[in-house]
Formats: sequence, C-alpha cells, structure tokens
Amino acid sequence: MRLLVDTNILLRVVAGDDPQHRLVSEFIDSHLLTDDLFVAPQCLYELWTVITRPLSVNGFGLSVAEAFVAVDKLVDMLDLLEDPASLVKRWLEVCRLYDVKGRPAHDARLVAFALEHQIQAIVTLNSQDFATYRDIQVICP
Repeated sequence: MRLLVDTNILLRVVAGDDPQHRLVSEFIDSHLLTDDLFVAPQCLYELWTVITRPLSVNGFGLSVAEAFVAVDKLVDMLDLLEDPASLVKRWLEVCRLYDVKGRPAHDARLVAFALEHQIQAIVTLNSQDFATYRDIQVICP
C-alpha cells in the first residue's frame, strides 16, 4: 500500500522523549518492509518550523544543524515526492468539494497531494482532521 506520512508522525519520530515516539517509530519500521512510505515537501516544511521554533513557543528548540540532520534522516528513510504541477488545481477541487475553510486547507492540500500521487492512505495521529475526505483512507498507528 502507498502511505503518506503526516507531520505529526514525523514530529514523534524526531522527538525521542515523546510518549508516542516508540509507537510511531515501530509503525514506520514495520511498514517500511511491506508498504511504500512517502513524505510531502509540505510536511518537511511544517516539521522544520516546529523543531527549530524555541521551546518557549511550543517548539523543539533545535539548532539549524540539528534540524538538518533530523530532516535529512527522514528524507533518507522515506520517499520524498515532489509537488506535482497539478497540485493546486486538485487542492482547489478538494476545497470546493468538501467546503474547506481556514486551517483545514493545509490538510486538504495533503489529501490533494496524496490523490495526485495515487496514494491510498494518510498515516496520522489526528484522524479527525481527515475524516471528512472520502477519497483517502486514514491510518492511525
């Protein structure tokens, strides 16, 4: 199966002290053997934003050098797919079809990304964020 890995999963992989680190790491390790795991550029940008943000504002406080190593490891582990030229058009279709407004537009973009790459499911810890989208399966480790 082709799976798109959401940012919240990537964050738990990077945060070794997170209570869900082991759960998501074991999920990733087990599915690397049986499935195709993909990451969207959007998720890497979101990850970078959180891990380089100071602890005082709900970030990880990593230096640029530390963040680079963490993101580079994930890019080596997962298959990074490029944003297709048709992504904006598909995203607009998804937003219109599901009446997407505000912050959920970020999740709609991931749905559009998955659909454009013929990915069947999104792996996330926030299954409710994707529950409305009938075209994509949601997997919560």
